[in-house]
Amino acid sequence: MHQAFIVGPMLASGLALFGSAARIQADRTAWLRQPQEEAPTRVSVSSLKAEPLVIRRAPPPEPITVQLPPIEVIGHIPRAASKSAPPPVAGEVVAQPCSSWQDIGPAHVVDGNALGSPRRVRELCNRLVPASEPAPETTLAPSP
Repeated sequence: MHQAFIVGPMLASGLALFGSAARIQADRTAWLRQPQEEAPTRVSVSSLKAEPLVIRRAPPPEPITVQLPPIEVIGHIPRAASKSAPPPVAGEVVAQPCSSWQDIGPAHVVDGNALGSPRRVRELCNRLVPASEPAPETTLAPSP
């Protein structure tokens, strides 16, 4: 019983949407145009005599000039710093290993089976190296 109350309005709205889509396909500006009404015509009756129309040219306009106050730019041109003495060198922050190598798991897992050698990692710590000593050369490859 309740299905008839639901199906009827849904069928009607679906048919209305289908009809409006077909109308838009046929004429894309169907709902955009305003209905055209006849323009009202104005009729005036005058008892005056018709005089000839005299057209006079207007004089050319004078050019408009605008007087602005003078503008002064005050400033200086920055000069490049002399390159005779290099700036003082500060220390450099270098990441160095600070732990031993640790195994974290297999390199590859296929169907639940570990393949290859285990992956090895170690922690890195930041250390400030003074400018007077060279930065240390470290190898980040694991030792066999």
